[in-house]
Amino acid sequence: MITMRDRQDGFIGLVIVLVVSLLLLKYFFSFNLLEFLQSSAVADVFNYVKKFLLIVWNDFLVYPLEWFWNDVVIKIVWETLKDGYALLKGWVDTRG
Repeated sequence: MITMRDRQDGFIGLVIVLVVSLLLLKYFFSFNLLEFLQSSAVADVFNYVKKFLLIVWNDFLVYPLEWFWNDVVIKIVWETLKDGYALLKGWVDTRG
């Protein structure tokens, strides 16, 4: 069974590995991460990914997620919470 402690160790280990990897790239290959991220090739890739994600969101995800939010979360969960609050409030009011 994976505990929260194991997950934190895994995350901290991942961060340490990334930092060490970047330091090794800088030392052995004179790799500058900021220059790489600011290059036009990376900007083109980010723009392509952004356009792709917008198309996926607008054409495929927005309607099912709106339905889920409005019909499941709002109608079922929110109405249940409101009814439970009213029931609890009525019970407390009759006791006090």
